[in-house]
Amino acid sequence: MEHEIKEFFDKAAIDRNANIARNLIVEYEQKVRSQMVISMIDPKPEEVILDGGCGNARDLIQLALHGCKCIGIDLSPNMIEEAKKELATRNIQRVELEVGDLTNLRFCDETFDKVFASEVLEHVPDYRKAVSEMARVLKPGGTLVVTTPNRHSLYGFDRYIICQRILRLKHRHPSDEWKTFKELASALENNGFEIVRSAGVCYVPGFLVPYHLPTALKKLLITIVRRVEPWLSRILPHSGYVLAIKAVKR
Repeated sequence: MEHEIKEFFDKAAIDRNANIARNLIVEYEQKVRSQMVISMIDPKPEEVILDGGCGNARDLIQLALHGCKCIGIDLSPNMIEEAKKELATRNIQRVELEVGDLTNLRFCDETFDKVFASEVLEHVPDYRKAVSEMARVLKPGGTLVVTTPNRHSLYGFDRYIICQRILRLKHRHPSDEWKTFKELASALENNGFEIVRSAGVCYVPGFLVPYHLPTALKKLLITIVRRVEPWLSRILPHSGYVLAIKAVKR
């Protein structure tokens, strides 16, 4: 399974930013997700932060601009190469990148002030082991931020009910099991974390229809959703397309 996951992301690394930008809805999803992640991490200068599953450095770039020392790991060598190109293009310093496995981190215990894994745990078959490893390398009192797509969302309904159960479509990803808040909370609490904040991210009504709307309607939909997003995130924190959780290591 690990080989298939690595191969999938090695292929996805090519033109990743361009592929995201081709669909305004997908671009919006990534923008609000990243904003929530940075907000929850609340980076401070000189903090040492680990990005477990950094992809092409989409979030690390923002953290480095806050003066943090960042380390990013990813299972995909091609993603790491793309991340290096992105950092070099922007002349971003204080970021180390390496190929690594989130379920078997090479770092010593209590190394990092903060750790995050955004859109990663759904791709890790043994995600509880990944949470355990992140707990191990995090300092006591340190912050962990995780996000995953939400099975209990309109996106989840489109994928799991319409696409899989009714249309019987095969998912192209070798490992992509969306989580629920209960599953994530259980994994965190069982590894000594206290959840201090949870929030929903992206309240676009699913992907089956919105992804295929004309550009003008996509822009209108995004304008509407952007206005109600903060309100919905507060009152329906476990119903957005993305689940975001901030926890502190006891």
